[in-house]
Amino acid sequence: MLPGTNTCTGGFMLYDDLPLAYDVWDAEIYHFGCKYELQSDEVEVVGGNPLRASLKTVTRIGESEVTATISLDAIPDGAAADWRSWIRFDVVVDWHEKHKFVKFALRVDIHAPTATYSTQYGTIERLTHRNATQD
Repeated sequence: MLPGTNTCTGGFMLYDDLPLAYDVWDAEIYHFGCKYELQSDEVEVVGGNPLRASLKTVTRIGESEVTATISLDAIPDGAAADWRSWIRFDVVVDWHEKHKFVKFALRVDIHAPTATYSTQYGTIERLTHRNATQD
């Protein structure tokens, strides 16, 4: 992702929402075939903190706007050997579209049969692949 316009958003994807019953909450498996990789309309380097590098992106979709600030903190000298830096995403969404939704997806190389995901009610374990129709 480079500063400027019409650059890759790094993972924001737009999906058609064609539910059988309920908008957004009824996403069917076929929604994976209805995706579009979004491009940022604006990208700029922001902040003046020497220990944090940040990019601000603005992506417009119809009447909607997604503003994301992506930051990486430095690991200070003298930190514990196991200290890790986090990539932080601060996202503000002003959404006005109908029958569309946005997801953030990163391609990963996972060597495990399942992964555990957090939800508003706890966690759920899912397969990390889709090799057969029952997956």
